[in-house]
Amino acid sequence: MNALPDSPVIAELERCWRRLSGDSPSYPAVGGSGAGGPRKCIDYVFCLLDAAPVEVLAADVPTQGLQSLSDHYPVRVQVRF
Repeated sequence: MNALPDSPVIAELERCWRRLSGDSPSYPAVGGSGAGGPRKCIDYVFCLLDAAPVEVLAADVPTQGLQSLSDHYPVRVQVRF
């Protein structure tokens, strides 16, 4: 989304969507536009609020060995339906 967790964009999305991912920083990746690792949470995983029940088992932002793939790190969420 490229939006911070407390932004109006995320607030609007959360009217109909549930954020499954946490607020761990995912941008910038070391190999991207900034050095020193991620500092901002601007990437998310969502599901519809009225979808089948979803239990979040784990959520994280893996960084090891992924610096050269993008200027963002991936967001990983393990769920149970």
